[in-house]
Amino acid sequence: NLILTALKRSEEAANGWVLRWYECHGETAIAPDWKAIGQLANYLDVANAQPVNLLEQPETNPLPERPWAIASVIIPARSHV
Repeated sequence: NLILTALKRSEEAANGWVLRWYECHGETAIAPDWKAIGQLANYLDVANAQPVNLLEQPETNPLPERPWAIASVIIPARSHV
C-alpha cells in the first residue's frame, strides 16, 4: 500500500538520493520491502537509508504513521557507481 512518487538526487546529501512515497489505501503502512526496488538496490545502499521530511531534514520515522501520509528517505549511492 505504498506508492513511490519520487526518486531524485538529494539537495542536502552530496552522494544521496531521495525516495518519496505515500500510503494509498487509507491504512497504517507496513515497512517498505527494499528488495522490491529491484535494480536500484545495485546502485543504492538501502541499509543506510535515513528518514527525512520534505525539506530533507532528519526525521525519526521513515513510514507514514497515518493513512495517506507522505514519507521520504535519503539513500546514499553505492561507492562503486
